[in-house]
Amino acid sequence: RESSPITFPSSSKASVRRQHLEELRRKRQGKPHTPTAKKRVVLDSSDEESASQKFEQDATDEDNFGEDDYYHMTYIEEEDDQNFIDNDETNRNLGIEIPIEFTHWATASPKELFKFAVEWCVQNKLNPAFGRNDPLYELVWRKLNDEIKGLAGSKYTSSIWTEPFLRALQARPRKTFARTGAEILGSNCEACNRSGHPSTWEMQFQGNPYDPQTLEDVVPESDETNSISSAPSSIDGSIDVDIHGNSIQPSSKVFRLGKHCAMNAIMAHTLAHWKYELNQWVLQHLDETGELSSDKIIKRDRMSTDKRRKYADAVVDRMEQEGHIAALYRNFRDQLDDAKSECRHGAGLAWMDD
Repeated sequence: RESSPITFPSSSKASVRRQHLEELRRKRQGKPHTPTAKKRVVLDSSDEESASQKFEQDATDEDNFGEDDYYHMTYIEEEDDQNFIDNDETNRNLGIEIPIEFTHWATASPKELFKFAVEWCVQNKLNPAFGRNDPLYELVWRKLNDEIKGLAGSKYTSSIWTEPFLRALQARPRKTFARTGAEILGSNCEACNRSGHPSTWEMQFQGNPYDPQTLEDVVPESDETNSISSAPSSIDGSIDVDIHGNSIQPSSKVFRLGKHCAMNAIMAHTLAHWKYELNQWVLQHLDETGELSSDKIIKRDRMSTDKRRKYADAVVDRMEQEGHIAALYRNFRDQLDDAKSECRHGAGLAWMDD
């Protein structure tokens, strides 16, 4: 016996639902009903019964599918969807602008982000035209600073410290300190200025004030001409105004401190200038590896900005492969953990042993 052609709708439930939704849309718009095209399939007589059962089941599904089912349709990932979100690092190198809050860096740990802090320092020296305000760099500094600054401000910076002392501590990136060995008669602590707190330590804050964003020295402006001027400065040539234009004590000023204020000031200064210290370590490393030699500088000066960026990236990759970045992060964590527990003998950051 010859096979009889049997016609039935597509067996895909998703297809049935889409067709039904289209009919609902047409009804709402007052458009005439459009018969759904049927897919013709020729079956052998042995399959007629199962095909008939399938037709009845699909018809039942179609009858039971209502308008509310539209809201319960489920998205099913297809093969092409798997590569919809590309690698963040690849996008960054290609210049693809994806808001940083939609990348995995937004929830990355400080350990993951620390490499980019080192990268910023390397690029800043070897490729000054780099995008220093890249959203990723801003995120890195913000997250790392949040860990540091909260600790420095809440535990080690006293609210009763005098303004001249606090401004000098926050503005100048280097410090020297020594124990006097004996109380200085009639000399109270110059940090808290409290009576009964005799000074047993001496401390100086040195180096020019700098911009914490760019790490460049502060350049004072003349109030009269609004142009670069040499005032105010010390006899030794150091700048005596901070990033906000406030006058600060000269670098030659020796503060006499009590033991408790001295210990807190050492740690507060270390935490406040951690970015500066990290940059100093990177500069020292670049110098020791020959990257700051005159030959290398001349070679880089002949490069395009893009080639200089790639060159600096290669330097960072080499530092990572040799374990320098991992060591820097361990020192960063150790210093932070020490600060969280207590001030231990006024030690500075481990990446700067001197």
